[in-house]
Amino acid sequence: MVNYLNIPAIVTILVVLAVIATFLNSLSIYIIVTTRHLWKRNSSLLLMNLLVVHLFQGVFVFPFYAGKKVKQDFLPAQIFGNGFRLSYMLSFYGACLGILLIAIDRFLATYLLTKYKTIVTRKRVKITLAVFWIYIIGLCMIPFIDTSGPQMKTKFDNSTNQTIEYEAKKFYVYNQQRVWVLFMLIVNTALPYVLVVMCYSFIAYRLKSLQIYHPTNIGQPVKKSKYAVNKTNETDELKPLRKKDVEKHKQVTKLTFILTLAYGVFWTPSIIYYPLKADCKSCFPENYEDSELEQYVGFITKYLAFLDAAVAPLVYCFMHREFQKSLIRIKSKLLKLPLPEPDVPSTSNDTTLLQ
Repeated sequence: MVNYLNIPAIVTILVVLAVIATFLNSLSIYIIVTTRHLWKRNSSLLLMNLLVVHLFQGVFVFPFYAGKKVKQDFLPAQIFGNGFRLSYMLSFYGACLGILLIAIDRFLATYLLTKYKTIVTRKRVKITLAVFWIYIIGLCMIPFIDTSGPQMKTKFDNSTNQTIEYEAKKFYVYNQQRVWVLFMLIVNTALPYVLVVMCYSFIAYRLKSLQIYHPTNIGQPVKKSKYAVNKTNETDELKPLRKKDVEKHKQVTKLTFILTLAYGVFWTPSIIYYPLKADCKSCFPENYEDSELEQYVGFITKYLAFLDAAVAPLVYCFMHREFQKSLIRIKSKLLKLPLPEPDVPSTSNDTTLLQ
């Protein structure tokens, strides 16, 4: 197959993106671990899970893809090919289902309100993440299972002057069967998309209710609203909520929504393109396979997906207030400047709203 891509330029672009993604995600993970207000929140574990997925992309997926493109004799092509396909699948479904977990977490925080902290405990979040990765790794290893049976070869035996048959040693190839691809696209891609949309639709409806319900003073009577989910019991539950806390809740939900939107923008081209390429030959021009156009389109769709690894940490580093404060502290330490005064944590009941 003729390679139409400029390999040195491609490798350079991948290396630059790998360095940026590795640095930004490592910095974001460091900020979460070293910032008390962030680390104590159970939902931060879900954010860290997503950041680790993107860090995995920068450390493994991008280098494997660069090695796969180089294709020099001294490089074991099959190792780079299999390594890229496996790592790419792990990062894709890790990001896809990780975004779903974050959306479900925001749904529970919005639905449960002050009960959220007692129900969504740190132990339960850790167990969920453990099951989450066992499920993803197990499914992504299935294409390595070879169902073709033993491969037999023949060779000439000089001692007996006869041709003998022997079982050749296999090198397992990451072969994505059609049934596996359809299952992963429907169950682990399309269904999470639908659930995420449903979660954020409910969140938007609920936040509108909260915005109307909260009083400026706790002792002030609460106004009834047609947007209330449960009009008989919700008044007492919403009394402790202040405008400041509702706004904080809206801000974090907005950031998680932007993360989800970024994932959709950067990954959707790949999600649409590769199933069409595999099953709809009439959707592409004749002689499209192995053509210059096919190689450029394939690289662009993959590179768009790779960009999400740099965009996700940028959303939290530059839009989340706690991240901004931590970045200022890190900069002050590096430049030996006076550290800013720490914020005094709130002691009211509404701190349980958003953990």
